Amino acid sequence: MQRKDNESYLSYVRRVTDACADKHISYTEWGDYVLGADNTYSSDNLRKAFYCVSKMLNKIEEDSVDDNIFEELESLREEIRKERVKLQTVNIERSRIERQDARYELFYEQIGQYIQKVVPPQLECVHTNKGNEKKYILSIADIHDGVEFASSNNEYSPKIVEDRFAILLEETIKFINEKGLTELTVLGLGDFVNGVLRANDLRANDTAVVKSCVHVSQLMIDLLNKLSAYVNITYVDTIYANHSQLRYLGTKANAMMDEDLGYIIANYIKTGLALNDRVTVILPKEDDTFVEVPNIFDYTIYAGHGHQVKNINNIVADLSMQKHRFIDVMFLGHFHGGKEITVNEAYGNNVECIICSSFIGSDPYSDSLYTGSKAACGIYGFDKEHGHTETYKIILN
Repeated sequence: MQRKDNESYLSYVRRVTDACADKHISYTEWGDYVLGADNTYSSDNLRKAFYCVSKMLNKIEEDSVDDNIFEELESLREEIRKERVKLQTVNIERSRIERQDARYELFYEQIGQYIQKVVPPQLECVHTNKGNEKKYILSIADIHDGVEFASSNNEYSPKIVEDRFAILLEETIKFINEKGLTELTVLGLGDFVNGVLRANDLRANDTAVVKSCVHVSQLMIDLLNKLSAYVNITYVDTIYANHSQLRYLGTKANAMMDEDLGYIIANYIKTGLALNDRVTVILPKEDDTFVEVPNIFDYTIYAGHGHQVKNINNIVADLSMQKHRFIDVMFLGHFHGGKEITVNEAYGNNVECIICSSFIGSDPYSDSLYTGSKAACGIYGFDKEHGHTETYKIILN
């Protein structure tokens, strides 16, 4: 009696045992079929084994245990295997996250080796505010440090970035002294590094993106530190922008917004100025692409890079609805050309969206579109009663 295809061993033993019980085969033959090559027992021993096996099979049938239980056991074993694989997958993912966090910490530590806390400067001038009751905001947007090019009316490189920071410092100090200011708000509106959004950015960049992060952070720290010799500084950084995003494995824009080098730059500016109590650094709330600008009288002012803004004419109203607050002024970078748009009015002031000029200025791409503009930073004056009433432009070319 041969075992049939797809026949379980238990069913085969039952069939052979039934044949022996019906006297179709002898105890010795039964032993040969059941034990195979291991059958070395006497006929008497096999007879005793036959009765034991027969009773066991009857007991199994009485308890309604048949081949289905083995299928269930096999199914259960498969479920256990799947759960084991799931657990392994979770452990792999946890290890990946831990490795990623470790890489980030190492990344921050390496940058931190270059960016040290600076010593606050000696006070050069402390004005008593010569009757000037206005408050002023300095905008710095779209530095794109790391890129190098020559266009029709502009040249750019990391060295030129340094030269423009020197111009900005000199002109801002001159403005502070002329106005007799005691305080100044500085906006960092994003895209401080050029990043690598496209393959041609690799050709345009003069230096590694990480080195650009260090370079521009040091320049911002130096600027704010030196300005603090003349006035108290409130530095507001929007962090999130498009060029500073890290786009892994060809991900699309804003797919991984948290992966932003602006976070590193802003936090190391804050770290570098930690010893200077004349500089206050304000960052947006976690995952918020807009940050509130404080202490400009009672006006509600927000700032952001602007890469997610589809309609600059509607952004003040849209964000007001989202925040459930009346917003007076919105500051944006990203668009590279300066523009002031009055979108509504309040009791004594205009409601405005202010597009700030870019630090980088025109480039070959803007030349091709005939939309170039001078590299500049803006200073915006606010009156207590009438809001934004003054605009000054510091040309950096």
